[in-house]
Amino acid sequence: MRTSLRRHWPTLLISVATILALFLLTYTPPTSSIDPRSDLFQIQARSWLRGTWAVPDGVFESFEVNGKNYLYFGPVPSLVRLPFLLTPGGSGFNN
Repeated sequence: MRTSLRRHWPTLLISVATILALFLLTYTPPTSSIDPRSDLFQIQARSWLRGTWAVPDGVFESFEVNGKNYLYFGPVPSLVRLPFLLTPGGSGFNN
């Protein structure tokens, strides 16, 4: 076990650093709890947890198709945010 950890610690360190860097790059600090621009990627991830790609009406940086609003950003930043919403204490369980 100890030699295995010594051999794989660089991979583990790079993986953790990459996940942390992606989180920091995609995190938008909320300016207000009701501000629709507070965190677009978190809003998209919450929509996925509800089973839809559509985001709530009035979300900044969205476009409308057939009466539903969608973000025009790709899914990768929202995918990075998704695990953090699924953790206890994350906003995914509350909303």
